[in-house]
Amino acid sequence: MAISGLTLNNENYDKAVEILKDRFGQKQSDIFAYMNTLLKLQPVQRSNDTSVLPNLYDKINNSMRSLESLGINTDLNGNLLYPILNRCIPVELMLLFNRQQVARDVKEPIVSDLLKFLKDEVEACERSFSEHDESPIEVTKSNYPPFKKTQFASFNKKCTSAATLNLSVRVSDV
Repeated sequence: MAISGLTLNNENYDKAVEILKDRFGQKQSDIFAYMNTLLKLQPVQRSNDTSVLPNLYDKINNSMRSLESLGINTDLNGNLLYPILNRCIPVELMLLFNRQQVARDVKEPIVSDLLKFLKDEVEACERSFSEHDESPIEVTKSNYPPFKKTQFASFNKKCTSAATLNLSVRVSDV
């Protein structure tokens, strides 16, 4: 729409680029949009939630890449970004990350380290829990050995012979 009045030729190329830059090249509004995306992220409560945690990581990673493409160094702006990310990531993961940082004697964690840690945790979670997503074995009659009447009769020793016979017949009908 913005350049619909221009004829498509070499002379109008520079004009079209300029019009598009003026219309869509609002760097500051793009930065605000990506920051708002981060601020609106819903916190994940459980680190083993294989459906939500990867989505959180993807949203964070996409916003970080977009900010970097706009010239924002996410590591240098970690003092602003780190608290936002800290709010979204499950407490037990933040505890693990901070333990690693303390063990490495890191005084101020950087965002790229947190993203790498989160990526590794998402991959480990997906590997660990994808094996448990298999459907359970369906219990059918064929999964078990046939029931013997002699076992049933010995189980019902306190029953009278007529009651035992009646129950044996019912089991064999099944």
